[in-house]
Amino acid sequence: MHIDDGEGIILVGDILQVTPGADAVSFMWSYPNMLPLPASAVIHIMHALQDVRFDRLYGAFEGQDIKSNARQIVVRSVRKYLACLRKE
Repeated sequence: MHIDDGEGIILVGDILQVTPGADAVSFMWSYPNMLPLPASAVIHIMHALQDVRFDRLYGAFEGQDIKSNARQIVVRSVRKYLACLRKE
């Protein structure tokens, strides 16, 4: 969900997950089963967010919030995630 409030906010569920320290996000199809999201789905998410303006991101659980620079953190996380998948 996107809220056009100032610099913009996105509210995410459990597919886009804020990591401890709130300096990155990760992408999982199923957290309980530890199943990663495929590269094609992560690319689709990035394309969907391409024209969405946001600076803050609020995760599904308490303490999983990125209070600033969320867009840059998401873009960096996508690149890192896809690079890791290519190494397999």
